[in-house]
Amino acid sequence: MNSQTNKNLRLRLVRVLWLIVLTSFSLAPWIVKSRLGINGPRHNLWHFAAFFVTALIFSKPGPFDRQTLNGKGNPVLCQWSGVSSRVLWALVPPLVAISLEAFEVIFYHNRFEWRDVGVDCVGIAAGLVSLAIWQNLLLEAIPANDT
Repeated sequence: MNSQTNKNLRLRLVRVLWLIVLTSFSLAPWIVKSRLGINGPRHNLWHFAAFFVTALIFSKPGPFDRQTLNGKGNPVLCQWSGVSSRVLWALVPPLVAISLEAFEVIFYHNRFEWRDVGVDCVGIAAGLVSLAIWQNLLLEAIPANDT
């Protein structure tokens, strides 16, 4: 396997493991969440942090994003919709947030907590903004090649 294939496999593995962890904590019984400190005063902080990380993990293009339209690094456009694959990947974290809240409703018969989804989305936005700032700082730190 080449190094790109290894990176893609690692990225897939990280994404799958993160979704397992996120789902496990989300669907854990209340007593487990309480003992771990997930419920209570830090509840919103845990939601924010979890989806901050989720945004970072899903912000990197996936294995099928290696192709480009013209070979010059332009984003791949999905054949069926014309939507950039980066846009589709950006939709994953909010859909995960909504899905996990829906699973909690199904399993525990509690009400859908839109406030939690809102905090999740703030964490996602903060993660994406932080990543953009970090990438810009890295680009500025690299000296331009003026040859």
